[in-house]
Amino acid sequence: MALAYVGRTLIHLHRFPPRPSAFHRLLHVSRVSLSSPLTAALSSFSPSLVDGLPILLPLEDEETRKQVFTHRSFYGRPTSLFEDPSDDPSPDNEFLEYIGDSILNMCAALMIKKMYPNLRVGPATKIRSLIVQNTNIATISTHYRLPALLRMHAAQAVALRASTHVQADLFEAYVGGLFVERGMDEVRDWLFDVLRPYAETAYESIRKEYIITSSGAAHSPPNPDESGTGSGNGYADSDGGHLPYLNQVCAQKGLTIEWKFLPSEVSSNAIPQWIVECWVEGKCQGTAKASTKKKAKHEAARHALIELGFQMPS
Repeated sequence: MALAYVGRTLIHLHRFPPRPSAFHRLLHVSRVSLSSPLTAALSSFSPSLVDGLPILLPLEDEETRKQVFTHRSFYGRPTSLFEDPSDDPSPDNEFLEYIGDSILNMCAALMIKKMYPNLRVGPATKIRSLIVQNTNIATISTHYRLPALLRMHAAQAVALRASTHVQADLFEAYVGGLFVERGMDEVRDWLFDVLRPYAETAYESIRKEYIITSSGAAHSPPNPDESGTGSGNGYADSDGGHLPYLNQVCAQKGLTIEWKFLPSEVSSNAIPQWIVECWVEGKCQGTAKASTKKKAKHEAARHALIELGFQMPS
């Protein structure tokens, strides 16, 4: 079980250096002023959404808290290892972040179903992607002042602490630590309160994509999972437009894009297949496979647009 595995990783650690009083003050923070350019660019999510967030659920165990606030650069362990030695598990927060990321996505999905029980899977997927995007999670992390307690390599401290990706990963690690200590039920209820204002805003944003016809019937773009003909993506049929449009949207919103090419495969007819992943703000938003790198990038861009909830203009 993941819980047992994480429990074993919490041994052989030193004392957490920040003073207890600093962490105690962290638990009672109510709100902070945010000036993240990425947050401002995503106009549908106002920084004021953090004003009503609940008090930070505290971590009680010192060892769990220490691991949550330890960035991998602090120890500088190799990242290419398959697994850690049984007597020397990794002391950083990467595995807790891995758990927390899964919990955030699951709780967002459960909350959407509870708040909007009649919502179809396609729109619900778009809403969830908007809720848990890095800019929102980083904003929440900054509101609770989590980055101020992060331990990292001194030479990278300024850049890492200001990184949206690192801020979001830290909140996910914190959620993972809460799960280890408190279990799913308590963490889920707390996350519902944290994410609810983002769900309401995302719902209204995605709902605007659905056009009300003159007869009063609702019409929505076809869902790629529900359409059996055509491109099935709700966007233009031409592959050529998706990649430049994704670049345009991300540039306008200040989002970073990274392309990762995986080892190619050979199909049954001996034609090489290129596999590419489209990463936006540190999260994989689209994966595609095609006979050329160019085609794979365009298809991955199409999937990323769908996942991010951006619709190409007709």
